[in-house]
Amino acid sequence: MSSFVTSNEVLALDLSKYRWKNRVIISFISESGYSEAHQLSKNRDLALNGWNDRDLVLIELGPNNIVMINGLSHNNMNTENLKNYFSADKYDYLAILVGKDGNEKLRSQKAITNEAIFKLIDTMPMRKQEMKNK
Repeated sequence: MSSFVTSNEVLALDLSKYRWKNRVIISFISESGYSEAHQLSKNRDLALNGWNDRDLVLIELGPNNIVMINGLSHNNMNTENLKNYFSADKYDYLAILVGKDGNEKLRSQKAITNEAIFKLIDTMPMRKQEMKNK
């Protein structure tokens, strides 16, 4: 598992604004990985309340530096840094869950189901505290 080592590294990865606020799923998409990416996006749409309740953000990085954040086009992200850091070029498709602490929590070459995402997040100490405080 990878983790963010320094605050400078986090800034370089364009994820610093999410740290301590959001959990992030990064979906790395190659030309042949669109079906998995579509499934993950569809999963998010089907359980949007659950994603929002868990402070989840979906960042989709497609070919030619196409970036979507929660379904909206975004053009101010250095995709190469993220691809290199997570060694995403080795895969047709790769989804990575990054926790609020900036650490990688899950890596999958398939679209992650909502059940798997929620089950994992709900076992995390920070999430347990969030549920207590609601």
